[in-house]
Amino acid sequence: MAAAYIILAPAERVTAQLAATVPLCLEVVPPCVSQVLRTAAQLGLRAKQRLADNYAGYVRTSLGNALIDCFAPDWDQIADLSTALSQTNGVISTSYFSGLASLILAEAADGSVTQIKKGDK
Repeated sequence: MAAAYIILAPAERVTAQLAATVPLCLEVVPPCVSQVLRTAAQLGLRAKQRLADNYAGYVRTSLGNALIDCFAPDWDQIADLSTALSQTNGVISTSYFSGLASLILAEAADGSVTQIKKGDK
């Protein structure tokens, strides 16, 4: 594991709880997309495969995997939902992580950057 894990993010995304407008993203092997979409729905999530902005079709990772964006009315149970989804066949990873970052660089709209170190409140 790396000595430091640094995240660059817009300041509005650095909150105590993830906003409901921000999806939990899943990387999924293509043959399992429909199964993962069904599982997400069974967990009470609205999920959809991510569409590309610059061509007709779905977004693919550099390894050819699909991205599925999941939405909830709120993310009070995000850790449990992420765990359940990550244990679903075909899910490679989720965008949820807790306690991994050693430093967050949060950029405000005016271009200023705030540094938040692990352990800061």
